[in-house]
Amino acid sequence: MRTKEYLSKREQQIMEMVYRNGRMTAVEIQDGLSGNLANSSVRTLLTILERKGWLRHDEAGAKYVYYAAKEREDEAKSALHGLLQTFYNGSLGSLVATLVSDRETRLTPEEIEEIKELIAKSEAQP
Repeated sequence: MRTKEYLSKREQQIMEMVYRNGRMTAVEIQDGLSGNLANSSVRTLLTILERKGWLRHDEAGAKYVYYAAKEREDEAKSALHGLLQTFYNGSLGSLVATLVSDRETRLTPEEIEEIKELIAKSEAQP
């Protein structure tokens, strides 16, 4: 299943914690979230994330232990492809131009060098 649905801010926070920590219980997730979120609200969010295909769970006694349904990198690529199609009409050059020219995402000299190397490798491929 491909996870095409966008995530709310809370859902994003949960996925960030799960990607960072691996397997987590609902209580651990609740403890890691900011604000005073009720246990039932957290469990509802976890059910929604499972329905959307982002999470899965195993049963450990009376507890559910949640984990990411797909690797973070796979989901990042999928999200990026969706962003590329939706906002940039499939133009990778336009996406890169936006990122490079945005004052909030200034590139470091190391990042510029890394991008140059990636471009050189891409040009060398048949």
